[in-house]
Amino acid sequence: MLVCRRAAGCVLRVRRTTTPSPIRMPRRAYSRSGPGPAASSYPGADASVTTTTLLAPLATDLDKLAPGFDMNQDDMRILKTPGDFYAALRHGIRHARRRIFLATLYIGRSEGELVEELRTALRRNDELRLSILTDALRGTRLYVPYAEPDGLEEEARAEEGQ
Repeated sequence: MLVCRRAAGCVLRVRRTTTPSPIRMPRRAYSRSGPGPAASSYPGADASVTTTTLLAPLATDLDKLAPGFDMNQDDMRILKTPGDFYAALRHGIRHARRRIFLATLYIGRSEGELVEELRTALRRNDELRLSILTDALRGTRLYVPYAEPDGLEEEARAEEGQ
């Protein structure tokens, strides 16, 4: 409880120094939507004090600083291994209809399978737009000709036109 109060105090001090944002988002409702106790799990916590109660002031202050979105916990899936992440990434690429936006430090030599998945998706769907954001310094660490984002989309479109 002490940590949350101190964090909320820091957020309030930061809030006073910033200008109001023109973006207004609905306030988040921090409550558990699934079964189970809502009580805080840290040792020594009073059973009547819930996590929701502790986070509400902090969440309200954070909502003023940055926009957010509501999400049901049942709609989230935790990816536990790098393999799970890679499989989810490939699944998302295969099922993309309008756009794919990837942010990464770099595309290296071992990502050939992922690049091929992107090529296949671009060939399959003319409406699909691909954007890849890479780190300016790390992105140039290794030169991999097949992994240039601009060349990837152009190459897929050129192959389709032949």
